Amino acid sequence: MINLIPRPCSAKECGCMVPFSSKTRLTGEFGSIFELLSQLLPTPVRAGDNQLTFVRDDRIAKEGYHITCAEQNICITASDAAGAFYGVMTLLQLCAGKDWFQAVECPVSCYSKGVSSC
Repeated sequence: MINLIPRPCSAKECGCMVPFSSKTRLTGEFGSIFELLSQLLPTPVRAGDNQLTFVRDDRIAKEGYHITCAEQNICITASDAAGAFYGVMTLLQLCAGKDWFQAVECPVSCYSKGVSSC
């Protein structure tokens, strides 16, 4: 199990390394948090350019989120800005001070108001 707080019901490592740094472009919904998030992203050492896209989905519980990685890009789906922010905090935990992380997929049902819902 991947060591994350809050602990997800499940998180599947997908086998590739995904860059996540200040070179990562932030796009999509929840633009109001982009400036804050850009200040939290690690300084790139080896990371190349990639994209983090935020998608709004009202079917996800308030403050919940779903992370998917495809190739070098990341998608966080959330119903509100808090969920999007918590998704980024999970990515920062996965980076553990590096400018990349092991790709993962975390199911939506595992995050509801920052607590595991299993």
